[in-house]
Amino acid sequence: MAEIVKAGYDPAITPVPVSPAAHYTIGGIVTDLSARTDVAHLYAAGECAATGVHGANRLASNSLLECLVFGRRAALTALDEPGSTFAAVDAANAADAANSADAAGAVAPPAREPVAALIPDERIVTDDVREHVWRDAGVMRDPAALARLALSPDPVAMLVARFALARHESRGVHYRIDATEPDPAFEGHFVLRPGRELTLEHWT
Repeated sequence: MAEIVKAGYDPAITPVPVSPAAHYTIGGIVTDLSARTDVAHLYAAGECAATGVHGANRLASNSLLECLVFGRRAALTALDEPGSTFAAVDAANAADAANSADAAGAVAPPAREPVAALIPDERIVTDDVREHVWRDAGVMRDPAALARLALSPDPVAMLVARFALARHESRGVHYRIDATEPDPAFEGHFVLRPGRELTLEHWT
């Protein structure tokens, strides 16, 4: 309530304005049932993942269950994955313990990549990008606006538009004014894998 008042609204006098929110894309990083991705030692769970266990519409309960179930699976898989950082550290610790009687002979843990080196450059989402995505890929979509957004320098905005252009139908929260009904030909998942073009995949 304090934030609402701070924004200049008093619900006791005037109704608080409500605006629709958009799920610009539903899906995410493709994983197997252990939360593995196509990238070695990279796992995904929850909102960012496309596990295949939810349908055309992602509901809050889907995300919660995926986070709880696949979050646990991701953690357990990462701990047991051969060649993982965790396995290497465990091996180094075991070797260190075995040689603890002779400090000079203790096995040093393997060299690890500095954490900072593993973090990509920060993606800055400007108000301009938000406005363009809302305008061109919001609740109702048309091909001309999507084509314009597909030229965006922002990688996420560009991919949202490319996926929406490829799906020439309306399904779930994806609604195109030029194709207002679901098309059986598009029953599947559009996936972009490293080194490949956008492909419609049929998962079982």
